Amino acid sequence: MILKTATLKYVSCKQSMGMPFETEATILRAFLKQMAENIAVGSVTSENVLRYLDGRDENPMTSFWHRKHDALSGFWRFAIQGGYTDRSPIPIYRPKKPTPFVPHIYTHEELKRLLGGVTTYQKKWLKLEPVTFRAVLLLLYGAGLRCNEALRLTCSDVDLADATLTIRETKFYKTRRIALSSHLLSVLQGYDSNRREKRPSSQRHRAFFHLQE
Repeated sequence: MILKTATLKYVSCKQSMGMPFETEATILRAFLKQMAENIAVGSVTSENVLRYLDGRDENPMTSFWHRKHDALSGFWRFAIQGGYTDRSPIPIYRPKKPTPFVPHIYTHEELKRLLGGVTTYQKKWLKLEPVTFRAVLLLLYGAGLRCNEALRLTCSDVDLADATLTIRETKFYKTRRIALSSHLLSVLQGYDSNRREKRPSSQRHRAFFHLQE
């Protein structure tokens, strides 16, 4: 059977049982893009699978490597049970997962030193002006946003009059609204005033946080 047809059957089977199966389906679609269009399930080699698992990273051993391995392993179990092939190209050896990230809780003194250093960072390595860098750090800390969520905010997403942020299509492709505390609102209002002075023609669809070219 053609690989693409078999993967569609597999995803459909899982979702028919009430499983969201969205991440696994995305992984399988990405694997399909790497393969020849009409390749048969039984023609996929271990080299094909390893090339996809490792990707282009110099250090590919991440937790997502294991997520991809699990998704492909599940598909090939399905393919063998369905009689689409009689072997699995999935590597038997699974390297040890990397050490899980351990979050660090900053003390108030550490936070003061961190914010105090925003004016002395190496500009050549970052594309954020000091005033922007400070506002982003406080937003990440005060609202619990991910870095990419903060940097993707547009002017229309930041409603200072209503003291809310709209975070669009984030993890799991959902949009959410966040209420701003009075202190964080004051920080963003100050940054917004500074931004408007420097770029009075900014439009609502433009990024709220300006990145240097």
